Amino acid sequence: MILDRDANLEYISPAVKRVIGYTASEITRRDVFDFAVDADRTRAREFFQRVVARSGEELTTRLRVHHADGSSRWIELRARDLTTDPIIRGVIVNARDVTESVEDLQCNESIIENLPGYVYRHHDEEGWPLEFVRGSAERVTGYTTEELENEVVDAEDIIYPDDRDLVREIIVDCIRSNERFDETYRIITKRGDVEWIRDQGHVIDDPLTGEQYLDGFINTCEKPRPQPP
Repeated sequence: MILDRDANLEYISPAVKRVIGYTASEITRRDVFDFAVDADRTRAREFFQRVVARSGEELTTRLRVHHADGSSRWIELRARDLTTDPIIRGVIVNARDVTESVEDLQCNESIIENLPGYVYRHHDEEGWPLEFVRGSAERVTGYTTEELENEVVDAEDIIYPDDRDLVREIIVDCIRSNERFDETYRIITKRGDVEWIRDQGHVIDDPLTGEQYLDGFINTCEKPRPQPP
């Protein structure tokens, strides 16, 4: 889709019918936010506002939309404000159906919620934008999972400034070697406290898009003891 900065639809691909069952002409006659389920409509509007406010940056979210057959679908939205681009001249939004993967995740949520930390996925991009967070994030960071996804957005934002270069190096090495990483470093909690955490993760490739993501698990830990010389 391409929308103007007031969320008026200017173009939508015919492929929309394959995703939510409506034709492009049916979509253009309605407010695009009307297709979000009631519980996610406000979040959809807030997401669009963040995209416009952070012009040029690509942001990602997942939400539920109505399908023409009466069911609902989980879709992943990747959006970027390119109104200054001489070709696009609007906010471009790419959407794909991720219902199956979200439902698989929800089946495991009862297990995840009982973990002492939280699981995450973030994009292999500058700042490590968060794809999703599940589990006891508030106990570890002070932020709820929703705050991490929708307000913190970039995983790097909560990393203690002096440790950010270290974490970047670890992740780059992980991507190059296609191996798991297991590292401790500091974060700044919502309260402003500095806490040590243990981050265990690995790189995965999305078979549909070819994009790389980082999946991992974070928990609090004690400050590591200095290694003997």
